[in-house]
Amino acid sequence: MLQVGAAVAAAVAINAGYVVQHRGLAVAPRIDPRRPLGAVGGLLRCRRGRAGAGLGYGGLALELVALTALPLSAVQATIGAGLVVVAALSRAADGAPLGRAAPLAATLAMAALGLLAVVTPMAGAAPPSPSPWALVGGAALMA
Repeated sequence: MLQVGAAVAAAVAINAGYVVQHRGLAVAPRIDPRRPLGAVGGLLRCRRGRAGAGLGYGGLALELVALTALPLSAVQATIGAGLVVVAALSRAADGAPLGRAAPLAATLAMAALGLLAVVTPMAGAAPPSPSPWALVGGAALMA
């Protein structure tokens, strides 16, 4: 269960790191492709950029913890669902309204991916064969 929490925390950290880095780039000095070392120096001096990178690297460490017991497909699906975090944070940071359905949709997406991580067999375990009713129920839920 620790690995499931690590996968969800990794998704939040990695994708929140993207948003923080983006905000840092908005206030960083202009990047001149003719001066790559100056551009790198400017980015490294930006506190938001460094904070975003730190969040991202912390998320990658949590992803490694999750991969110790969960299959790659479950962890990557959870990380991909973190795009919900990016969408919500970037819209909120821009001051744009999210709409009434956005929080519910984000909650359902994260819950579905958490459920996927919980029901995915552990590494090395033989996958169970699902009953036909479970497949029909899953298809109905997705629809």
